[in-house]
Amino acid sequence: MSYNRMVSNPSDTQQRAWQTLTWEQTKQHLSSLDRKLTETANQYGQQLNNIKFTRQAVDTLSALNEFDRMMVLKDCKALSKNPQNPKSRKNRYIPYLRFIKSQYGFGNYHYKIRYLLTEGNKVVIDDFVVDEKYLGHKNPSRLERTAIYLVRRANKSKRIHKDLHYKELESLHEGWNTEHVEPVTNISGNFAAVNGMNNSLKKAMWLMGVHLDWAYQNHQFDSYYLVHNPSEDTIHDLWECGWDKSFTSLNANHLSAIMVKAAKVGIPIKWVAHSQGGIILLRALKVINERTNISYHISKLLSIQLEVT
Repeated sequence: MSYNRMVSNPSDTQQRAWQTLTWEQTKQHLSSLDRKLTETANQYGQQLNNIKFTRQAVDTLSALNEFDRMMVLKDCKALSKNPQNPKSRKNRYIPYLRFIKSQYGFGNYHYKIRYLLTEGNKVVIDDFVVDEKYLGHKNPSRLERTAIYLVRRANKSKRIHKDLHYKELESLHEGWNTEHVEPVTNISGNFAAVNGMNNSLKKAMWLMGVHLDWAYQNHQFDSYYLVHNPSEDTIHDLWECGWDKSFTSLNANHLSAIMVKAAKVGIPIKWVAHSQGGIILLRALKVINERTNISYHISKLLSIQLEVT
């Protein structure tokens, strides 16, 4: 699902805008879709009872993977305690409509909350929207964020294979479209990759496409999903590698949620993880094994090539 497809049908937007649900009603709606969503919601107990949600906000919550849902609900909890947060921004034309970006402390997370502040400082969550300034190519690349991108093939003739002449290696980057950035919320295809250290988004888009072509030479595919592992710098990347050896990073938590979401809808995925991406993927699998009871079903849907260098 792409980011711009999470909105409701435009024909009923106005009607839905006036429909609000309490937190208890929101939990009931989530639990009707997936029992795991209930577990997430119950972690907040009574902490969100003074907040209401529009139907659009509930629809977006339902569409998010487990990691993204946890992140935005944490921000809702903080907002319930401080509706007049000075970091919020008023809409220029609608004074009671406000935006606040994620308060996640380690880099800017790419969702923000759109909410209404009604009489008595009552909060109504209108929607969770993407802060697009954190998506796509950035200069410098350390400003890029963890996200999923759909990468499309640009030239079928620029594909690595065992008989490729070494002089042709330099043009392999032309095989994938690195200019068009297409962020999505979940994986809905059969090929995916996690890049390694010191990769800008642009480099990761073509490089991981080459890795997939090499790993799955007997398969034909014209697109794949890149779970982008952004790079701060070499030292920071090495620190993250060490962290994921013993603990769990944001990237690994995010990837585990992506994999669970895909497994629950029965999508078989062939993965390639390179360098640090292999460490992140292994940690994500450990997280899945520890926190869920569907690791067996996931194993039936995975084909993984680890290339750790």
